[in-house]
Amino acid sequence: MREEPMWRRYLRFFGANPTADVDDELRFHLEEKTSQLMQQGLPRDRARAEAVRQFGDLKEFRRMCRQQRTQREHRMDRREYFAGWMQDLRYAARRLKGDMGFTAVAVVILALGIAASTTVFTIVHALVIRPLPFHEPERLVWIANAGKGRDASDPSSITSRIGTLMSWRETTTSFEKLAGYNAFFGYFTYNFSRPGGTPERLNGLGVTDSFFETLGVQPVLGRLFTPEEYVANGRKAVLLSDGLWRRLFAADPAVIGATVSINDVPVVVAGVMPAWFDFASTFTPGSKVDLWEPFPMNDTIDRNYGNILAIVGRLKPGVSLSAAQAEIDQATKTIKQLHPERGGSYQGSLSTLREHVSGQVKRPLAVMSAAVGLLLLLMCVNLANLMLARTMSRQREMSVRVALGAGRLRVVRQLLTESLLLSAAGVLLSLPLAVGATAMVARLQGSRVPLLSQVEVNLWALLFSAVVGASSGILFGLAPALSLFNGSLFETLKQAGRGTDGSNRQWTRKGLVATEVALASVLLIGAGLLMRSFIKLMEADRGFQSEHVIVVRVDPGGRYPAPEKLDAFFLGVREKIAAAPGITAIGLTDALPFDRDRSWGIGALGKSYGPGEMPGGFVRMVSPGYFEAMHIPLIAGRLFNGGDIRGREPVIILNQSLARTLFGKNDAVGQMIAIGPPTGTRVVGIVKDVRHTSLEEEAGGEFYLVSGQRSITSLDVVVRTLLPPAAASAAIRQAVWAVDPTQPLGEFRLMDDLVARAASPRRFLLLLLGAFAGLALILASLGIYGVISYGVSQRGIEIGIRMALGAQPAHVQWNVLREALALTAGGLLVGVIGALILTRLFAALLYEVKPADAATYGGIIGLLLAVSALAGYLPSRRAARIDPVVALRAD
Repeated sequence: MREEPMWRRYLRFFGANPTADVDDELRFHLEEKTSQLMQQGLPRDRARAEAVRQFGDLKEFRRMCRQQRTQREHRMDRREYFAGWMQDLRYAARRLKGDMGFTAVAVVILALGIAASTTVFTIVHALVIRPLPFHEPERLVWIANAGKGRDASDPSSITSRIGTLMSWRETTTSFEKLAGYNAFFGYFTYNFSRPGGTPERLNGLGVTDSFFETLGVQPVLGRLFTPEEYVANGRKAVLLSDGLWRRLFAADPAVIGATVSINDVPVVVAGVMPAWFDFASTFTPGSKVDLWEPFPMNDTIDRNYGNILAIVGRLKPGVSLSAAQAEIDQATKTIKQLHPERGGSYQGSLSTLREHVSGQVKRPLAVMSAAVGLLLLLMCVNLANLMLARTMSRQREMSVRVALGAGRLRVVRQLLTESLLLSAAGVLLSLPLAVGATAMVARLQGSRVPLLSQVEVNLWALLFSAVVGASSGILFGLAPALSLFNGSLFETLKQAGRGTDGSNRQWTRKGLVATEVALASVLLIGAGLLMRSFIKLMEADRGFQSEHVIVVRVDPGGRYPAPEKLDAFFLGVREKIAAAPGITAIGLTDALPFDRDRSWGIGALGKSYGPGEMPGGFVRMVSPGYFEAMHIPLIAGRLFNGGDIRGREPVIILNQSLARTLFGKNDAVGQMIAIGPPTGTRVVGIVKDVRHTSLEEEAGGEFYLVSGQRSITSLDVVVRTLLPPAAASAAIRQAVWAVDPTQPLGEFRLMDDLVARAASPRRFLLLLLGAFAGLALILASLGIYGVISYGVSQRGIEIGIRMALGAQPAHVQWNVLREALALTAGGLLVGVIGALILTRLFAALLYEVKPADAATYGGIIGLLLAVSALAGYLPSRRAARIDPVVALRAD
């Protein structure tokens, strides 16, 4: 074979030339073939032509060879590229393994930050991003009553009549289906029993026909209700929740078609709903639904119940929300003309079901997302500082590698590989933390935050964690990597190992620490404002005292159809409980504060009101002793007593707000109210306003009627006691069973828990933001400590010289501590300005606290300065104890 020309060998130094190499190879083989033919006796011209003929199409052959050569070189380049990455990974793993202290700190910081961000993402994803778990949820709409004077906190005000739903079904064409459920299901519980089982008190919900079809939900076992079961006084059937089916029937499929007893009435089990169908978490967060029953609709029930239905609709394909709203508006006008007896103060207002479910939590979730964004940025800044300090300690190594020809970009890739490897470890450690945190969130029982039961770490959360980890690794790895481009190689080699650091790098690290303090101060101030709001909210006067109060639902159902027997039952319950030791007061009510609400129209007897002018108020049916048990103060008149019974003059107690609304400055006691019999109901007392709908809202109009004069069958027993909850529950249970041994009781609850549930959305936000702020404080303190400690180690020779020349240890210690305080002050200046701007964005979440609350800002500034002083104290003490002789010998 012909030897390759020497000049081409030298050219290979600048890189391969596949085209020239193929041409040379073909030329060589043609010459060899031509020589062979010439030796056989052919002239050179014929021998050359024959050689070309035997080779075939040289252009195609040349193309194929070039293609193969190029592909082979590309494969070699890829192998070399991946081999380089693997080499970087192995080297990075060895370096990180050799510095386990740094690696452990960095991975823990990463894991905490990524776990926090993943937890918030799963919450936001479940509550806002992920579609509702129904068939084609984008076509589902919520239809609220938005008539004149409607109040979103009053269910009676925003719900609709049965007749309205039936009329909308008849007069609209935009909806594929319209259905509803009884929004006041919390007023009633069910005595549930099965053959061979213990009677239990359960929570049930009445739904209209096609309700489940509207949502697109089918039972996992059995069937939905039939039309015959939606007829009043028709065949009785029930659908069980998955939880009830597993708890009471051990998930036995044979339960379908079985007969159970609900309020002593035989009922057929029609089906079991799927486990994912958590009605309460979606529609009524904070409550519980064990079973569903048919809710019949006819004119008689419409007249008796009034506004009771929460309505859900499914739009037809292609129908927009605005078009459906316009049709509802027109249909409502027609209905008002055809049915003037229903009044004129109602109007359908459409919104997407997703907006209805999640609209109230969007602002808190936006605040949480911003907070976790700041936390991630702070985490990256902290790790960038750690990586930068670590890179400074390796500057001789990096400089030597660059001097030997590695190239700065190659070294940058090595550093980024180390940061990405740290991120990967942080992501792996963050996953169990995120799973645990989201599981705790999903198990928050009684919270009024919707869809919490659906919060879980899924594939999207894992992808989010991976993206956050990779982005963080690149972000905090850039600072030390780019620092290699600062300064000359000669100066780096000359200074390496002399215990000094470049001024640019010092300022970079100090700037990063100031940034940490600024970010931490924004988070801490936001959390501090929410904390002060929460404290003020919990200290606000609610009108009653919840401490030492325990409640339980008692519902005899249809066991006492005669009013006299029902009155005797509840009177016996009150007397037996009152006689139990440790009980200081006992009363009954159909609606507890922060538990359920309904309103009735009410006016002064003899006074005429125009359309829409009739005052309204929340109505409570209570027994004598209720105000004493709740410690609701009497303002004027008297409270209910044992003489206020059936057959006597109907009496009523007003709260202060309703008394002012009805009678102004006049004395309301003794006045007559247009409610009850034609002769009216007499006002016998005025009590203090009680907050019922939420902790934030002031009390509106409210009035109390005697439960014994109204034949209320389902009441909460309210007991004030000095006993522990377990002992009080046992005493109440024995007292009730002394009256009726077969009477099942509902769940025992503390009034404090109801107050806590009312505050749960605010507490939920506060807990998460507080956790982020605490983590930010830790990261900022670590950053300050790291910079000051590193500075002391780098300035050991300088400090030794100064002390050798007469500097006092106290002066040296103060100088070091002053540097820590100066870094904190600089960060605080920026952070306070940022907080003044950002906190105004969530001013609506604050309660009686201004975004620029001086006490909060002062407290956070003092806290950060104290933490800064503590973080700088240890390095300053070490600096003050430096031995000048040892420091000078170390040079």
